[in-house]
Amino acid sequence: MTFDIARLARRGGPFVNALLAGLVGAVVAHLINAPMPWLIGAMAGTAAFSLTGRKVAVYQPLRMGMVAVLGVLLGSSFTPEFYQGLVDNLIILVLLLIYTLLATGFVFTMLTKTTKVDRVTAFFSAVPGGVNEMTIMGAERGGHEASLAVHHSLRLILVIFTVSMVFAIAYGYSRTPLDSTAAKLGSLADYAWILGLAIVGVALAKALRLPATFVLGPMIISAIAHVAGFTDVKPDAVTISIAQLICGAALGSRLATLPRQALAMAAFDAVKIAIYLLTFTLAFVWAASHLIDRPFPELLLAFAPGGLVEMGLIALSLGADTAFVSVSQVTRFFIVVTVALPMFKVYEMLRARGEK
Repeated sequence: MTFDIARLARRGGPFVNALLAGLVGAVVAHLINAPMPWLIGAMAGTAAFSLTGRKVAVYQPLRMGMVAVLGVLLGSSFTPEFYQGLVDNLIILVLLLIYTLLATGFVFTMLTKTTKVDRVTAFFSAVPGGVNEMTIMGAERGGHEASLAVHHSLRLILVIFTVSMVFAIAYGYSRTPLDSTAAKLGSLADYAWILGLAIVGVALAKALRLPATFVLGPMIISAIAHVAGFTDVKPDAVTISIAQLICGAALGSRLATLPRQALAMAAFDAVKIAIYLLTFTLAFVWAASHLIDRPFPELLLAFAPGGLVEMGLIALSLGADTAFVSVSQVTRFFIVVTVALPMFKVYEMLRARGEK
């Protein structure tokens, strides 16, 4: 009796399909020495499989649990030395705000000139981040919800994939314990620490009503525990690979939840958005690199609109300052969610004045 993946996929439900497609994609990515194979490969495999019309889905509680594990991993990168560069970090806060304002304006202008997207949808699609938040905000103000979902989902996937490949080509990629096949399992005490940090972190984030609850909470608690010296435990390579596989499959499954007609109409515009954002981000980071004494790769990961977990994992694979990248990405997310609506209101006010 042979093991037939295609036959198992036909018999399995959406969750089995997603995991099998993600696993195949991850294995192929690993064999060709692609960067972050368990995340990028799983994402590509699941996305490709979903386009065949078969149902794929990842259980949300499982995905969130894996995100919490990755949050603990990112938090474990914080050290006391990180806070010695606080002045640079304050400068980054200002630059991230400027970046958000200028990037939104640039992409919005390009969309209104090169597409037929309505102004509300174009504006909230142009904001560099906040997949769910921008979709909700835009829809509430008359934007096309399906188009917003497609624009931000595909933008996220394209940015993650492009940034990963650029770093692999430009800076090289060597396998690390993060994705090693010769992975070493942690002890029961290690797993207890990881589980405890994740649970306490999620509970804290919910109590404080923080956004991105399952990644921010565990990351904060893990950072506190590691900086204070309570523990030096980190998720082992096998756990990280499984977490990346499930998160990658979940990202790829996004395509299956989008209306096919909306996907066809908005996909090309989403590619444009990704190109506009990446072009602007590269130019802005190049300018910022003359103001801040940080390596260009770290600054690019700090500003790139590709997701906290994903950019943090790329930083880990490169041996970059993951704490710096993670804090910058968290700050970018908060800025995006905070300023998007006020920016839109200012735009509407100026537009109304211009029409008088």
